[in-house]
Amino acid sequence: MFKKAIVHYLCVAAIALSAALSSCNKDNDEYIISGVITGEHASWSELSVSFDFRRSWAATTKITDGKFKIKLPTPGADILETFDVEYPEVANISDHRAKGAVATFWARNGSEAEMLGLISVQIFPPAIVAANYLYADRKVNVEGAFEDTEGAMPVSATVDLKLNKGWNTVVTAIETTPGALKTSSKTAPAPSGSIWVAFSL
Repeated sequence: MFKKAIVHYLCVAAIALSAALSSCNKDNDEYIISGVITGEHASWSELSVSFDFRRSWAATTKITDGKFKIKLPTPGADILETFDVEYPEVANISDHRAKGAVATFWARNGSEAEMLGLISVQIFPPAIVAANYLYADRKVNVEGAFEDTEGAMPVSATVDLKLNKGWNTVVTAIETTPGALKTSSKTAPAPSGSIWVAFSL
């Protein structure tokens, strides 16, 4: 499930190019995410985090003057999925017992919900760099490459993740070509100047 969530996230991130400044930090081994939203979603009432791609909300906070701050909770055991099941094409997983979950962020207004992403647009070379948040239940390395041709846009990707137990920031460089999407992911801090973007699904 969380592989498809990542692929969908990357596809929509490749289309979006505007929003607001954001920052995140790690405090006492807890991930606190904060940011500013512009445009119509700045006036929406809440921001929520989902681990199951919007079927349920794991945490919710108010949006005030377009700003939000939220602590990422620990996913329940029923949410976690093994990396070797979700990434069967990846060449090397250092601990096949390891499980993880992806956090997706949503601006909410009543029954409406719009997914948010954290991106940085780079001009040289032309690419979008997206940051997302991946939980691991133990220290694990996930390395290799895979292809996904089931979605709306074929995706080829290389992965080099050095995950600690708990929440990790994963940065993905996204390059598009006609009819295809190429990505490269690694664990790293979110790029300076990253912006929060609302996606139309």
